[in-house]
Amino acid sequence: MDLIIKILLVSWVLFTVSGCATSQKIDAGTGKENSGNSNTDIQMKFLDVLQFTTIKEIKEKTPSTIPMNGLYTRIKILPILSQNDCVNSNCTIIPYPYKQRNWLSRFFVDNKMSINASIMFSAGNYKSTIPLTSIENISTWSEGNSWLRNITFSNTHEPLFLVPNGIASASTTFRLQSIEENAPQSGAILDLAVNAIGLVAPTAGILTSINENDFKAKAAAIDSTLKGVFSKNLTEDVTFSINLSNWSDERKYRASLVLPYQGEDWDSVNKGIVGVWEISAEAPKPSIFYDIHVCPEDKPTGKTCKSTVDAAVSEVFTNFKKAPKYAEVLGKSLGSKSTDKFTSIQSIIIQLPEVVKLQSSDYASNLSAIQLANVNAACASIQNQINLLGLSQFDSQLVIWSAFNGIPSIPLQPSEIIKHQATLKSCQMTITNLT
Repeated sequence: MDLIIKILLVSWVLFTVSGCATSQKIDAGTGKENSGNSNTDIQMKFLDVLQFTTIKEIKEKTPSTIPMNGLYTRIKILPILSQNDCVNSNCTIIPYPYKQRNWLSRFFVDNKMSINASIMFSAGNYKSTIPLTSIENISTWSEGNSWLRNITFSNTHEPLFLVPNGIASASTTFRLQSIEENAPQSGAILDLAVNAIGLVAPTAGILTSINENDFKAKAAAIDSTLKGVFSKNLTEDVTFSINLSNWSDERKYRASLVLPYQGEDWDSVNKGIVGVWEISAEAPKPSIFYDIHVCPEDKPTGKTCKSTVDAAVSEVFTNFKKAPKYAEVLGKSLGSKSTDKFTSIQSIIIQLPEVVKLQSSDYASNLSAIQLANVNAACASIQNQINLLGLSQFDSQLVIWSAFNGIPSIPLQPSEIIKHQATLKSCQMTITNLT
């Protein structure tokens, strides 16, 4: 009898579960419940797991045809919305007061709070961390009351970097970190907030294999500090990709940060906007020596634009031929702050064994077959070295021609090089484009 009752009970449960499963089918696309007798609209409810950070992608209206691989770009951060834009009745500025606590309160209870928001980029060898907002308040018996507040409205001086052929995007993270009660000394955060962007002075203004470790060290130093400071409390990360396979002036990413009013709990509904930043890639360009970009010529961008890569490259070569920048090209600093030595392009290529051979009066005229072979090898060696440094193929041509014409210890005559262009296979492109 007990066995029959158990069988009947199990059968009833299975029937009930089966009935529920068939009667409540929700279309994830429409949010509607699909059943045999019902077409009821069901409101879909999403959990807002990230309450303070938001990323919105603004896509281009028309597909981009401007490639970025093999060209230089830099990441830019510009202000879209801040309290400075609150100039009418449509918005209200909520004070974030410098609230002091009296000595008695500080005697019994230490109160420490630190908040930091930052943007982190990673694209091949290029890595950078840029603090956007830092807020700190220390109120203790031993330290008294102290505050630090820092906000980055814009950052357009990140280094140029060459987008390699194998890179299609930059991995980007918008991070909010906060800790309360056990925050660090204000001096540590002050140094971080004020000096973070300048920890590694971009003396060259271009990421190369010589100084890439300095920029990585900068990002690592900031990340390490923040990790140690903000490891115990709230952290929000929004990770997204910035398209580097092609460029559009319409494609942008907007990072929004809101925080609770001062004194409010993190779960409070009383929040205010700290800022909205626009993140984008600068219009690509073929050379670090000329501000000639690949971008629409019919739009006011404030830059010298050419609509195609070929047109931009042609403009670079034309300008160079009109007024050669031998000294500027050869003297370009590709510094390494870690060794406290600032290395120029000339000091690098002049040490190449293939270039050393050319530093003889025998190369002034009437080049022999062996000498022509050495010149050809020097072109190949310089081009390879410049590529290893992280510069473009177009800049390698400027360097080759500058070396042959701008280094006094190399007595090569342009007329001799041009005369033997057909023999100098590794130099042909340079000769064709720059003579």
